[in-house]
Amino acid sequence: MQLSTSVWTQTLVNGTLVITDAYELASLSILLVDGTGSVSGALYRSVMPPAPLDLPLNVGVTVMSGGGALLNNITITTTGTVLLIGK
Repeated sequence: MQLSTSVWTQTLVNGTLVITDAYELASLSILLVDGTGSVSGALYRSVMPPAPLDLPLNVGVTVMSGGGALLNNITITTTGTVLLIGK
């Protein structure tokens, strides 16, 4: 049996990235390696205040959609470096 999984990676330096459903991601791991960073989006609004969630330094944070849905309108902002891995 042959297994195939597409993995998307990105390094974000001093900027903002908006993950839309066009990226076709159901999960996203975020690692702030230096500076400051935050993540916000519709996924958080139902369970958290609408304010952005500060990313902890050197601690991975994973955002996942449910029920086969794709992540949409997830905003990552940093004044440093953020590593992103999604699938």
